[in-house]
Amino acid sequence: MHQPVKPNKQTLIALVIETCQLQFSVEEAIDRTLAELELDSLELMQLSIEIEDRFDLQINMENIHADTTLSALMDGILASND
Repeated sequence: MHQPVKPNKQTLIALVIETCQLQFSVEEAIDRTLAELELDSLELMQLSIEIEDRFDLQINMENIHADTTLSALMDGILASND
């Protein structure tokens, strides 16, 4: 059984942009909050499933708030899956 490749922060942010169909580049999105990106709970759930399926990483949805930046969210995902 092959191990999924562990993504880096840029890869995860690009996946967020693609999955949620955001109209931002990685550079534009990275320091914006989830509220500024207008990500709702359904999009976050879809994103969680996509990240889990693609990279076998878990997201703790309890720690995600509207004022969480995309950068902080990705750092948290990567740190909690080390």
